[in-house]
Amino acid sequence: MKDFVRQIVYDSEYQLIKEFRSSVQRYNTLEEVQSLFIKKILKSYWWKKRYSAIKEIHLYSKKRNSKAASAGPNCDIYLPKFFRDELSILHELAHIVCFSLYPSYLDVVPGHGAEFLRVYSEMIRHFLGKEIFLRFKEILLEKKILF
Repeated sequence: MKDFVRQIVYDSEYQLIKEFRSSVQRYNTLEEVQSLFIKKILKSYWWKKRYSAIKEIHLYSKKRNSKAASAGPNCDIYLPKFFRDELSILHELAHIVCFSLYPSYLDVVPGHGAEFLRVYSEMIRHFLGKEIFLRFKEILLEKKILF
């Protein structure tokens, strides 16, 4: 399925990171990502209430010049060092959630479509705050992306 909004989502994340540099945490190692961010998310009441079936996330390193990626059904996230920030991590977690909620996710809907954007924006609001969430929504609305 053609994913028309993918680049817009990536550009929006880049803009948010520039605007909220001091609010969006960046991690140096996968161990830090797992122990300081993923663990907090998976243990949160918010996560357990919505996505209790997802109990663990496996992190893997990737080559320096590649993009972050997730293999949703396996709960695997591949993070090159450049993408070890909270927005990129939430982005990949949102893909995993979409695979969990919609088993034929990428066969039926675009990878960065409305379903993904709803899950991702909820995570941004809960884990990064209302200000970043509202700015993300505003950036997408400026590009005429509704979800």
